[in-house]
Amino acid sequence: MARLRLWLAGRYPTATWSSERQIRSRWANSGARVRFADGQLDLPDGRCIGIELETHRKKRHEYEAIVRDVDPDFDQVWWFSPTQDVAWLADVLEEIPKPERPPHLVVELPEGVIR
Repeated sequence: MARLRLWLAGRYPTATWSSERQIRSRWANSGARVRFADGQLDLPDGRCIGIELETHRKKRHEYEAIVRDVDPDFDQVWWFSPTQDVAWLADVLEEIPKPERPPHLVVELPEGVIR
């Protein structure tokens, strides 16, 4: 996650980063049912982006709960995935019923972020 955070900082130098720990702390004792993203990127244009680093596939059915319980503060969720899993993950996310939720975009992991 640290390498992805550094890559994002280089690409979005004026954005603010929050770690999963900070997100978890923000929701502590709230009683809300929220899945904690791996990170959060607050862009200068006001968008709040949930960051997910998906280095290994989960079972297809597990993604529905993840998407259903997405942090309501997020305007988008960016899923960073290895090249070989981008299309698969995009298909899985597309199949999930779409109640009111932010867009989920699957992004190829930048080279060098994961060894």
